[in-house]
Amino acid sequence: MSWVTVPAEPWLSPAIEIRASDIAGRGLFAREPVAVGVRVARFGGRLVDDAELRALFASSSTYIDTISIDRDLNLVLPGRSDNGYGNHSCDPNLWWEPGLWLTARRRIAVDEEVTVDYGTITDDPDFSMPCSCGSHLCRGTVTGRDWAVPALQRRYGHHWIPGLLKKRRDVVPALRILEMTASDREGFAALVNDIHRAFGFSFDPDLDADLADPAAFYQHVWVLKDGDEVVGSAALTPPRERVMTLKRMYLHPSYRGQGWGRRLLATAIRAATAASCRAIRLDTSERQSAARRLYEAAGFELERVSNGTRYYVKHL
Repeated sequence: MSWVTVPAEPWLSPAIEIRASDIAGRGLFAREPVAVGVRVARFGGRLVDDAELRALFASSSTYIDTISIDRDLNLVLPGRSDNGYGNHSCDPNLWWEPGLWLTARRRIAVDEEVTVDYGTITDDPDFSMPCSCGSHLCRGTVTGRDWAVPALQRRYGHHWIPGLLKKRRDVVPALRILEMTASDREGFAALVNDIHRAFGFSFDPDLDADLADPAAFYQHVWVLKDGDEVVGSAALTPPRERVMTLKRMYLHPSYRGQGWGRRLLATAIRAATAASCRAIRLDTSERQSAARRLYEAAGFELERVSNGTRYYVKHL
């Protein structure tokens, strides 16, 4: 065990506090906004092998917090540390970084509960827990075999505890861009709402009426699907004076940086070209710098800026 170094005590950011949770019992909540990538917690404690861990479980009448570090190597947190109050979500806002750090996977708002996917923590084949996280990605049950699920491997990339990172299988991406069907509507709406919350936008029944009946608003809607999950989208309005408008161009944070945004955008451009359109227009918030870079790299030109919104056009 000498090659593994962990701190003796866990650390929790002062921006986080314990409160009653709607997920389960008590949980950890943000007292202030947390930006993407910021360190929120670090796990620490005592390293034990499997035999000693089994002995601890057998002899203890109190709850023991533990995570798998490697084969026959486990970290036991001291007592009931504050870090141990972190609840599970199938779409967590925290994930693992080297050194047993938990960092913000996306922007975390004030009063938002901070969560981690328990499937990234354990490979215990006997572990099984009913899930009530409420996420549209909820698996219903969390198990010690979730680390082997291809969709989760793709979603979390290298963001696993050390032992599970070693065990991950290389998988060939099986994501698909498809025209949306009626069965995708709920997943499409959930994706849009999740992205809006991540950027601090509130639901507007007038602006978001398209979520209930996309076919009434768009000529095309595409979804990026990982299995049955909708993890990306793009839509084109019917042409007016041979110009289409790109809407609902979204990608779940776990799937960014892999080229899927470019593929969704290219799909929309091909469709507009096939419809003999002369241009595509779109708008995006000034806060969405990654989206702006994507559009500009694809040949979209800035037309104007108004009230924090950038308006682009691409001539076909």
